[in-house]
Amino acid sequence: MSDYYRYPPEPDFPQERVLSRELVSTESPSLTLRPYQAEARRAFDRGLRRQLRVWHRRAGKDIEALDLAGREMQRNPGNYWHLYPTHTQARRSIWNGIDPRARVKFLDRAFPQELRKSTLKQDMTIEYKNGSIWQLCGSDRYDSLVGANPAGVVVSEWALCDPRAWDYIRPILRENGGWIIFITTLRGKNHAYRMMQKLRDHPDWYVDVRTVDDTTDINGKPILSPADIEAERSEGMSEAMIRQEYYCDPIASLPGAIYGKSFDSLVEMQRLGNFPYDSSRPVIAAWSLENHDQYTATFWQSRGSASTLVGCASYPFESLGDCIDQAKHELPWRYIARHIIPPATPAEVVEAFENRGEITDAAPELETPYSTTREQLATFYIDNEPRSWTDNEPNNENVVDSLLGYRFSPARAGQSFTNEPVNSWEKHYARSVEVFATHRASEPLEVGGWHNAPSTEAHDSRVI
Repeated sequence: MSDYYRYPPEPDFPQERVLSRELVSTESPSLTLRPYQAEARRAFDRGLRRQLRVWHRRAGKDIEALDLAGREMQRNPGNYWHLYPTHTQARRSIWNGIDPRARVKFLDRAFPQELRKSTLKQDMTIEYKNGSIWQLCGSDRYDSLVGANPAGVVVSEWALCDPRAWDYIRPILRENGGWIIFITTLRGKNHAYRMMQKLRDHPDWYVDVRTVDDTTDINGKPILSPADIEAERSEGMSEAMIRQEYYCDPIASLPGAIYGKSFDSLVEMQRLGNFPYDSSRPVIAAWSLENHDQYTATFWQSRGSASTLVGCASYPFESLGDCIDQAKHELPWRYIARHIIPPATPAEVVEAFENRGEITDAAPELETPYSTTREQLATFYIDNEPRSWTDNEPNNENVVDSLLGYRFSPARAGQSFTNEPVNSWEKHYARSVEVFATHRASEPLEVGGWHNAPSTEAHDSRVI
């Protein structure tokens, strides 16, 4: 059994549980809970309404969570959210998802048609006759749920979601006493892994980690057998992926990670650590500006050939002018020597900087920035010590997670990858690093206007 498993089954606890007719329509297949699912449900019913379930692939995470939401919608009318990493993935995986074994749509089983008042496909919203509303959304659009205080939230594939979604939801749930369940497999040692480590002994949380060795069906048969794992291996799944997907063993960077190896080299050279902001040195801001819904900046200091990442910030759904002002007033530095912007930045965007008296410099336009960024990344220093302006959380953790998680999209066939990055939350921070790295590679002297004084020795010798 996993070291993180904290709630052993009680002797009198049944090995299966079929939802009553009062809770599930007789015309819709009822969900029989597997033992580990039933244990999580029991913990929920006894008051542990904040849960983190790190369960292996194909453990039935979403099916049970949808069923729970459907039950709660009948018992406690209110607003309920189900967040997926992106809006597009939410529609494909959940809204249109079908259980191949039961041959029924996930949503039809969880939310019986006869209980519904309306189903809005465009908004991915289901309203019950009792007034409850369930909405499916991507963590990349969490702010679109403004104004509807949720009674309950499910965050699916939490390890791939935008971690700021939890910062947005947390105060709402604290105020209205709502519940939240994070369900995920691990995807490297990112925010989901850190949450698991931090909350594993918290008395108000149910934290449960289940590998394929820890799960069975109602008859005691393993959900996935050794033969199933071997089949994955023979079809090309790497050992690292098998350990991560089926044994909850996080790996440093995801398969297809664009900067995984370079970041590993940075760590090996002890360039990730305590490298604080130096108030005597100028600060350079590098911006990701391609997505108007989320401007992101990383902040750097350079001394000779050494560059240090001293901070980062991302501003979803803010005007660029407000982002520039916040970058100068909400962080320790009050002066930014230069703003590095992406190549081919529109003139009106450049004007937003210039109208505030800011100096801009465009990064060079490259066909792909990846090789140059890899070369530069291994020479950078990254400060990841807790700082006062990060609420004493590790500085630049979003950048670290992004560099490890920013990855190429997998090809449709086999285990290869395309040349296009996944459209995920990590791209904003990673793109900002790319802007700085490519500019740095083309800037041999010290960035920021603090160049070394030119030598006059040769000229003086000729004069003498």
